[in-house]
Amino acid sequence: MSQVDREILLQQIRIKNDVFSSAGNKDFYNKVLTNQDLFDDEVFNKAQQIEMFKGRTIPFKLLSNNDTTLKFELKRYMNFVRFVGQTIIHQAFNELHAPDNTEITRWKEGASMSPHSDNSWVDGNQLDHPTRFRTWSGIYYINDDYKGGEIYFPELNWEFKPTADTLLIFPSSSKYIHGVNTVSKGTRFTVAAWYTNDYGYLEV
Repeated sequence: MSQVDREILLQQIRIKNDVFSSAGNKDFYNKVLTNQDLFDDEVFNKAQQIEMFKGRTIPFKLLSNNDTTLKFELKRYMNFVRFVGQTIIHQAFNELHAPDNTEITRWKEGASMSPHSDNSWVDGNQLDHPTRFRTWSGIYYINDDYKGGEIYFPELNWEFKPTADTLLIFPSSSKYIHGVNTVSKGTRFTVAAWYTNDYGYLEV
């Protein structure tokens, strides 16, 4: 990849700091940190199709508005993150993309993720890929009091570890293959949100 091509691809990545007020982010973090038993919810785990993420995610779509106050609050925070990501994409590219899946993810010490694309196989082939309809990916960083856990894009020779309350938005295609370095100390909490312009896959 030429330097010019790399710079063009990097320009598609968007970073939004201070998504919430500092008090709002702290409240979100405290709710997640003090209610980690939700990650072990049997209903959530049965719905998680990726084995390595069972016991590690809280899905937006299973947080009913009729649930406990805590679950409603978590859903409200996640919904705001989804909206901010959608707004960033629309303002930057004048395109409407809506969430197809959103979840809080817990990355304990030792957790990592190998390089992958969010809408294709690593070689760029979308045939039979389960989320080939995805267009954009977002990672909201709830906390930063951990070590390691940087997201990295090997083809772009770029990695990123932000401060808490930061949202990273990037295209879901194989041009943005990415992974997560091993969390070497502490626990990393994020909200992952994926977007689509195929409204048959909308998350509600």
